[in-house]
Amino acid sequence: LSARDSKEVVAATKKWVGRLDPRNKEDAHHLLEALWVHQQHNIENRELLDLLLNSEEAHARIAARRVERMWNHNKSKPSVPEQSGDNKTIRAQPPEGAIVVRAVPEEMRYDIKSFTVKAGSEVRLWFENPDFMPHNLVIGLPGSAKEMGLAAEALGAHGFALGFIPKIDKVVVASKLLNYGESQLMEFTAPVKPGEYDFVCTFPGHWQMMRGIMKVVR
Repeated sequence: LSARDSKEVVAATKKWVGRLDPRNKEDAHHLLEALWVHQQHNIENRELLDLLLNSEEAHARIAARRVERMWNHNKSKPSVPEQSGDNKTIRAQPPEGAIVVRAVPEEMRYDIKSFTVKAGSEVRLWFENPDFMPHNLVIGLPGSAKEMGLAAEALGAHGFALGFIPKIDKVVVASKLLNYGESQLMEFTAPVKPGEYDFVCTFPGHWQMMRGIMKVVR
């Protein structure tokens, strides 16, 4: 959507938002998606922002406050990174030897399609989110991407408290739900059974495109 005409996208988004009920917790993540669409196109919608700032869903209010700070201070990023004394930006860096996976801004995908680990080995996986939208990284059993994605969507607004991590036995390991600029080092033991294990973002609407494969080999 970020590559399409802003006026057309925002007009369609406003029409879609008009069908949502701001009093319904189940619509919280839909309204947030609409807010992020406005942010990506650098178009303010204070009415939508106010709805989310007063949402009954705590996570929706927190996300809305991030956007509010961006608009109030005319910034392109929702948070101010820490800075050292010489004004150089300090960003967390992945540890040496870790597998690195990052979300690609505005493209709804990870920057790699696959990575390989040895069966039963200790894995250090660094996941980073430089995108404006929240993302996670959930590794599941082979062929489980769709089941995990649908299970996460079924959580509705309650999913925010769980990071949209579905409570099903197909999940091997999962990151937290990361906002812009956040990162997490995931440390876990690789499955002992070789195979192609799915990894996917389970935030609602993301799993269809934002996915990849962890190859477990002997």
